Amino acid sequence: MVITQIEHTDNGRYRIYVNGECQFSLYGKELKKYSLEEGQRVSEDLVGSILSDIILPRCKKRALHMLERRDYTKASIMQKLQSAEYPVHIIESVIEYLQEYHYLDDIRYARRYIDSRHDSFSRFDITRVLKHKGIHEDDIEEAFLQVEDTRDIDFDEAEKEYAKKCFHKKLKQLGTSNPDISGWNKVYHFMAYRGIPAHTIQSVIRQYKDNMEQWC
Repeated sequence: MVITQIEHTDNGRYRIYVNGECQFSLYGKELKKYSLEEGQRVSEDLVGSILSDIILPRCKKRALHMLERRDYTKASIMQKLQSAEYPVHIIESVIEYLQEYHYLDDIRYARRYIDSRHDSFSRFDITRVLKHKGIHEDDIEEAFLQVEDTRDIDFDEAEKEYAKKCFHKKLKQLGTSNPDISGWNKVYHFMAYRGIPAHTIQSVIRQYKDNMEQWC
């Protein structure tokens, strides 16, 4: 194994390339400690020692510092660590550690997100956002179940109530209790844009048309 390049970066660190591939980044004092130079032959033991003694603890410390300030999903913290140029296998090791000790928990993240937004957003919309954050669908479903159990919430019913609020809000904007075809299309698109499923929208509109007095 040969150090083929040592590249000075803007953040004061040095990227160390071994056999043409970037292995890790070191600060100047660490570079001097190991007396690393371009063209130098290095053993696997030395590279392994640097990874385990310096890079792994640094990556772990960075991740824990991030999680002290706020919750992250597994996907988002992996992205942050990748952007900091930590090796993939080091990141995977840190993620395993964080999950083992519950510093990182996608179900907990999803549960808190749901708990803080279920009054203002539909289940569909919350699920869409959580998926975008990289949380697996099974973890999202488990989080919904946990919130339902702890807060005694029926999310199907909550979604219907949210749909009704959006429905009445749009009718008020239109200034009519009996829109024409164009008006009903506006109502439908208004509700769909807010993440309400088509079957719920259709149910709300149908119930309203069947018994307008009950809704007004």
